[in-house]
Amino acid sequence: MRYRTRTYCFSNGFSFIKGFLQPWHLFVFTFINSTFEAFRAPSDTSLLTQIISKEKFEHAMSLDSSIITFVELIGYSIAGTLIMVIGIGGVIFIDAITFFICGFLIALIKVPKETLKEGKLTVNQYFRDLSEGTRYILKKKFILNVCIFAGMFNLFLVPFNSMMPAYVEIVLNRGPNAISVMATSFSIAMIIGSMLVPIIKNKLSGFQMFIISGIIFSLCYASLSQLYIFKGALLVYLPLIIICALMGLSVPMMNVPLKVALMSRVEQEYIPRTVSFVNALALSTTPIGGGIVGLLVGFISLQNVYLLFSIVLLLLFIAQIFNKSMRTL
Repeated sequence: MRYRTRTYCFSNGFSFIKGFLQPWHLFVFTFINSTFEAFRAPSDTSLLTQIISKEKFEHAMSLDSSIITFVELIGYSIAGTLIMVIGIGGVIFIDAITFFICGFLIALIKVPKETLKEGKLTVNQYFRDLSEGTRYILKKKFILNVCIFAGMFNLFLVPFNSMMPAYVEIVLNRGPNAISVMATSFSIAMIIGSMLVPIIKNKLSGFQMFIISGIIFSLCYASLSQLYIFKGALLVYLPLIIICALMGLSVPMMNVPLKVALMSRVEQEYIPRTVSFVNALALSTTPIGGGIVGLLVGFISLQNVYLLFSIVLLLLFIAQIFNKSMRTL
């Protein structure tokens, strides 16, 4: 479904070039784009389970994560040059074209014949499917635990995801270059981490890899709050690169075991609904986390907000050690 949303990229690009693009257009196009985009993740996961055997899930997810991060890194590195050469409108058109090409290539993939439900898609049918999917998730303790964990993890990550520009300016007293250094270090480390997952999996169980990487991520998250001691100094870049690199390395080692477990344990017909449920719960906690952060910054410093959220995130991972359902990873 992702390539279909690029129609709106063409609209944005054309409107920008012609000079009549307004801010409200962006809100409308973003809303429509995000609505279609919501169909992609469940479809992607369902497709992977049909074309890849279970014993190759880990290698496939690791390769998928590596390629996506690598291509994003290339895109970020050449975006500035492209904007200078062909302008913002031209870059938006390129973005749209690449996704149409992507959609065409996906359409060429041969998959086993899908089992489709006969009947019309009605409101009543939608609510019946939703109710059936919800009952299925509530009945499966492991899946329910993953859903709850994803929501809480996303909530505690709000300062890192949403407050980075403010963190760099207020805590580090640095400019946009620091954000670029952090993003580049994080992305390169994610690529390396994704490639290391199958190797580490030979030494550790999925659960052990999940817990250890989660603890490392949380401790690095907490370390960011202490970099105020280098405020304004160039020396800050060294610990910043190390911390972001360790966080980037740990991300695929947390994600891949969870994704593989979901793909392996969920029946084919329930995969789209399960992935949709996990994503919806994870995304729904972001505004809640944003509201909490907004309240806290009125009483404590931003670095202490980072420290507080990282400590709670660390406790979340430690709690999973005693979670019988998650121990089956």
